Amino acid sequence: MKRILVIGSPGAGKTTFSKRLAKETGLPLFHLDHLFWKPNWEQIDKDEFDKKLDGVLAQDEWIIDGNYLRTMPKRLERADAVYFVNVNPFLCTFRIIKRWFMREGYQAEGCPQKVDLEFIKFVLWDFPMRDRKKVMHLYDRFKDINSWYFV
Repeated sequence: MKRILVIGSPGAGKTTFSKRLAKETGLPLFHLDHLFWKPNWEQIDKDEFDKKLDGVLAQDEWIIDGNYLRTMPKRLERADAVYFVNVNPFLCTFRIIKRWFMREGYQAEGCPQKVDLEFIKFVLWDFPMRDRKKVMHLYDRFKDINSWYFV
């Protein structure tokens, strides 16, 4: 495996898993949040994000941490393996609140952890009821060209 995706709900443990996997494999690690966010939670435009992502995808080896469903088919076409970190939404929410309360790290450079009701709703409702289903449809579409691991 030289090109690996790590996906799952916010708070599932994708970044922790990705960092450990990068250390064990020696593969370079890319976080989609780092490609997408400018300081102070300013989003880059879609074309700029796509160019950055295409630069990563063109490389022979990588681990990419993050969902960003719009670009997932493009990433799945290049990936050898996919790790879906599938964790209970209540545990994900607890981890997010803990991470925010403890002021643990930054989501991206200049973007401190934050929690609001919209984000909590996404983790408790939108991801499990909408985005997880989209991921499972992608699994059905790409399962023959990628190795999928549910962790």
